[in-house]
Amino acid sequence: MYSIFWLHLTGRLHLEVPFARDQDYISVLANFCTENNIDLIIPSNESEVSILSINQNRLPSIISSEPKTLEIFGDKYLTYKLFSEASIPFADSYLPSEKKNIDFPFILKPRKGYGSKNIYFNPTNIDDFGDDYIIQRLYEGTELTIGFYVTKANILHGFMALSKFGSPPANAYSVYTQHQDEISDILKKIVDTIPIKGPCNLQCIVTENDEIIPFEVNCRLSGSSSIRHHFGFRDIEYILCEYLWSKELPQPELTEGCALRGFKDIIFPNISTLEDLSSTTKYISF
Repeated sequence: MYSIFWLHLTGRLHLEVPFARDQDYISVLANFCTENNIDLIIPSNESEVSILSINQNRLPSIISSEPKTLEIFGDKYLTYKLFSEASIPFADSYLPSEKKNIDFPFILKPRKGYGSKNIYFNPTNIDDFGDDYIIQRLYEGTELTIGFYVTKANILHGFMALSKFGSPPANAYSVYTQHQDEISDILKKIVDTIPIKGPCNLQCIVTENDEIIPFEVNCRLSGSSSIRHHFGFRDIEYILCEYLWSKELPQPELTEGCALRGFKDIIFPNISTLEDLSSTTKYISF
């Protein structure tokens, strides 16, 4: 099985790059970088960033935190333990073996899962799950996705919070401007507690009592980075300035706004293959 790399810098479409879990992934990627003079790798998903981080000596500059940081943030229970020890708020979390009588709404999900897979709301069969799952208290409120950037000097450069609502196939986001001081304090505590390199993402809930409750950290470039870019938080630009161009990082200039992300079908009548497409091809979009 292979993944696909779209590279505008080389002007070509490259195929047959193994998945990150494959044995040849690093060697193929290293050869590819050498042949194409690639200076910087910016991973954007958990499976790749973990493998790349432990192979940094074989590749060009990789925007990735240290393996230990990724190990902790890749495990929601370890994240909970770290935050608790550092007096940073986090969703109440337990292993199934620790909690038998639960008298609050909760979510049961994999400790190392991502992408909202294999999650269960208030299941009654907790004994059927091992400690590779985690029980998290379910909080009512506004869900936030907070993108932030940490410089080489381990300084919080800035952040942008987006409130998230809706569900696939369409999600809506709005720039969240409340509780900025409280969010900043939480992020600074995180940065002071564990080394982070470059972009990172904090998921949290703002409760009806205005409590900010983090429940997950994704130590990588966020999928909502493109939306934040349009509202003045440009973490890709910060990466390039700091790691490729050796320029001073521009300060975030945040603006308000909202965005809708969705999927749509594009139909090309009477076209047998995508190779037959041209700038004049008629299509239907819905």
